[in-house]
Amino acid sequence: MTNEWRRIGLRPQFWIIARGSHYRLDFAVPALKIGIEIDGFDYHSDTDDIAADRKRQRDLEFGGWTIIRFGGQEVHDDPAACAAEALKFIKSRSRNKQRRKIF
Repeated sequence: MTNEWRRIGLRPQFWIIARGSHYRLDFAVPALKIGIEIDGFDYHSDTDDIAADRKRQRDLEFGGWTIIRFGGQEVHDDPAACAAEALKFIKSRSRNKQRRKIF
């Protein structure tokens, strides 16, 4: 699967600016404006963290990004399934983008 990730342009620890704030995405496919975030319990457990995360999500979406989220436990339990799901979504989005260019 590693070659597929390279081919689609997956970038780890990708920094962007959205609505004037700097954000680091866990992984990104910049050409498609797709981010992949892994939400660990330590950083997503209290109300302030949750509120900040929701604002961040809105800022990213306002900037045209689509965010795929996985829970830390979900990734720990079955990383291959999470990677396959993300890759399937990214490929689907890529096909849709290519179709729009044709018309």
